[in-house]
Amino acid sequence: MKLTRDYYQIVQVLDKYEYDFLQGGIPKFKSYITRDPTYVTFASKYVGRLDLLSYKVYGTPYLWWVIALANDIMDPFDQTAVGNLLMIPDIADVYDFYNAEYVSTEGF
Repeated sequence: MKLTRDYYQIVQVLDKYEYDFLQGGIPKFKSYITRDPTYVTFASKYVGRLDLLSYKVYGTPYLWWVIALANDIMDPFDQTAVGNLLMIPDIADVYDFYNAEYVSTEGF
């Protein structure tokens, strides 16, 4: 089984090159949200820290981008307001997206 990890693109910002995860290949993630999501009220302790919210709802800080994409958040410091409802996609939708887009069965 071949795993690909090209869910980012390299972009130039001023005179530096950076990995850009949200503008890469993952924006089509929203089309994989088919199950009923959970909604949470955004608390002040998560401002700028979607990784902490990810840890609370998914048990890992590494799925912060799922919350960002589902809620059209490009900048968690400026686009999150305390008291807003955030959509939390079902973890099964995340797995479906990953398996469909990034796991290849070439060679079987």
